[in-house]
Amino acid sequence: MPVPASAAPTEQALPVQNLHLRETQSHSLSRATKPASGFTNRHKPRRVACFQCDGGLEVSYAAKMATCPDCKEAINLNDYEINKPVYEDVFTRGNVTVNNLGKLECESLVCHNLKVYGAVQTLVHATGDVMIRTRAKLTGGLRCQKLFIGRDAVVEVEGEVYADEMEVDGFITADAFTCVGTTLIEKHGSINGPLNTRSVAMEDGGALNGALQIVSSKPVVAI
Repeated sequence: MPVPASAAPTEQALPVQNLHLRETQSHSLSRATKPASGFTNRHKPRRVACFQCDGGLEVSYAAKMATCPDCKEAINLNDYEINKPVYEDVFTRGNVTVNNLGKLECESLVCHNLKVYGAVQTLVHATGDVMIRTRAKLTGGLRCQKLFIGRDAVVEVEGEVYADEMEVDGFITADAFTCVGTTLIEKHGSINGPLNTRSVAMEDGGALNGALQIVSSKPVVAI
């Protein structure tokens, strides 16, 4: 999935060196909290895309840096925990965790998996899963594979949400939601905005405030 044009990194943004970030190992990141439903430790090799071109390559989960075989640009693969205010864009094909005392306020966050327990205000483009358990404001939209909104989360998206799967047990609002698979609205969940999805399941107490369109094939979303 290509990075939105507005999220294209500059030469200064790569690699991420000047951010107030604490680098962590993948196994430490996975132990930061009890895994949410649908979140697993992906220790198998995976394919990552270059930030500068359409090239990509397969990397191991333990790799920290790679080089694009096409344009020879560096691809940052580091995992990060954010434990204090950060006001610079983050570009990595690794995982990012924003902890309780952390704050990320920038134009773009591009990563693999994202876990949010602190304050976030940014555009989010994740090639993996996104879990949000707190209040967050996503300016510019959200893209990921699986989206999980925790029970106490209040998420405001200024733009569209695009995901392969969605599991919502908190409050989320957006201009529009597109889910190419199943959308699950749990007992405490509330989706606010038009929803375009292949299938939807709603528990007693869940809410959908917006038009619902069920599609039999993968929805087409303008990039």
